[in-house]
Amino acid sequence: MKATIEEAVARFLADLRLSPRSRATYGIALRKFLRHLTEIQGIDPAAPIDQLCEDHAIAFLRDLVPEDIRTPEQVSQMRTAQTTFAAVRKFFGYLVSFDLHP
Repeated sequence: MKATIEEAVARFLADLRLSPRSRATYGIALRKFLRHLTEIQGIDPAAPIDQLCEDHAIAFLRDLVPEDIRTPEQVSQMRTAQTTFAAVRKFFGYLVSFDLHP
C-alpha cells in the first residue's frame, strides 16, 4: 500500500539531515503546502501519495509569489516564497529518489 501524502511528508522531515532550525523551516513550509492542497486544490493529505503531481506544486508556487516585486514588503514575500518552495522542491526530489511517487 502506498504511503499517504502526510505520511510521506513526515518521513521526509524525519530523514532530513539538516540543523534543527532548517528542519523546522521545512516543516512550516510543508504544512503550508498541505494546507494549500486541502483548501485550494481539494486534496486530502490522507490521500495516497500517487494523487500528488508536479502541477500541485506549480499551483502552490503561483499562489506564493507576489504579482509585483517593487516594494520592500514584496521583496520579503518573494524571499519567503523562495524558501518555502525550496522545501517543496526538495520534498518532490525525495519522493522520486526513494521511489515513493510513480
